[in-house]
Amino acid sequence: MDMSKELRCSHCDRLCREGERYCPYCHEPIVTVSLSDGKLDDIPLEYWESFIDSNADKYLKVFKKHSDKKWFVDFHLPAFLWPLEWMLYRKMYWQAAIVWAVRVLLAFALIWLSTIEPVFAIVTVLALLLALALALPLFAHALYKQHCLRNLQRSLGSVTNGGTSVISVIVVSVLINLLSTFLLQPLLTAMIYNLS
Repeated sequence: MDMSKELRCSHCDRLCREGERYCPYCHEPIVTVSLSDGKLDDIPLEYWESFIDSNADKYLKVFKKHSDKKWFVDFHLPAFLWPLEWMLYRKMYWQAAIVWAVRVLLAFALIWLSTIEPVFAIVTVLALLLALALALPLFAHALYKQHCLRNLQRSLGSVTNGGTSVISVIVVSVLINLLSTFLLQPLLTAMIYNLS
């Protein structure tokens, strides 16, 4: 097989022949990377720009730099400083929900484990929280590129669901604070009281 006639499937990352419309391994449509003709992953750059909205030029610069990879490491400061807010602003709602749920579960695990073996609990949960705090900003660009690509492919160029959302950041932040104030804190206090 001639290597110049091969490309990688963007879904399973296996080699496919040029001209094939579907991957012979995962049967997903093959998406090629082509930047010279004003496209990224077979989607015109103007669709990417419309979908990303603010700071599109910065995101597209990173996406182009890593256009041959599905997952890549590239540190993203906003995702480090404000991970949930950044994901909500970028309309990555289910990803933000997963990160929030993992944090809540780790908080419960910390309280529960601290009654059994305090030093082990603190070290383990802090290590997991640190891993989460570092993994998200390291893979934030790749995660956001996959989010954009999935939505752009699904909508076949319609960019009505893209952009950013300041309202969702405000609403969800208020809801999380209310939830933690009125539900989680009394629940955690009751758990600590019952365990002591």
